Order: sequence, then structure tokens, then C-alpha cells
Amino acid sequence: AIELGDMFDIKCKPHRWDAMTDITTCMDNLECNSWHISPGNHEYYSFNRVELHSSVLKNAPSPYQLYYDFVPAPGWRFLVLDGYDVSTIGASDGEAGIQKAKAMLMSQNWNLNEKNIGGGGNWLNGVMGDK
Repeated sequence: AIELGDMFDIKCKPHRWDAMTDITTCMDNLECNSWHISPGNHEYYSFNRVELHSSVLKNAPSPYQLYYDFVPAPGWRFLVLDGYDVSTIGASDGEAGIQKAKAMLMSQNWNLNEKNIGGGGNWLNGVMGDK
């Protein structure tokens, strides 16, 4: 079984470990050989890379390399990618990765700056249609 992320809502953060236990218990009870989770932004809002690696991404080589592959049956290979390796949340190299992601985003969108890149502002102003 493969869960494609966003199994949590940001509102569950105070109860995140209870929610994680509920989800992993449910996944453990599935009638399948194994299960995998590809984390989405809500997982990274609720857990850091080390916590995700120790709980649901145990097949990944390390908390700083959360991508891996698996073969569920002959002729099938799945890749679990790390879409947050360079990101404003959950970057694999911490603050340096966050700053790298911010610089990349700001270089491609003139509406972004240090004050609004974490939220707020109008990211699409002038990007689509009239300003």
C-alpha cells in the first residue's frame, strides 16, 4: 500500500503522535506485504525529518536522504521521492536548504521578498492576466 501524503491536518499538531499511532496502526492492519508513505507538506508541518524517518520512513537511508526505492513484485519498482529536499519547509540541510529554496523562488517571482515568502502577499500579481 502507498499513501501519497497529507495524512495529517495542521490542526492535529497538538495530538500529532496520537494521530501518527492511529495511522500506523491502521496501515499495519492492512492485508498487504508492506506499506509506504510519501510525505506531503502537512507531514512536514507536523513532524521534522528525523521524526518522519524514525516513524514512517524507516526504509529511507537517513533523515537527510528520504528518497528510496522498493520492489513490491517482480517487474515493478517504485521510487519514493523527496519533494522537500530543497524547500521552505523540511529542507534536508536545514536552514541552508530553506535559504536556497527562498532564493530560487524569489529569483523566479518578482512578487516575493524576505518579508512575504513565508506567507502573505500576492504571489500571482502580474504573473497571470492583468496586474
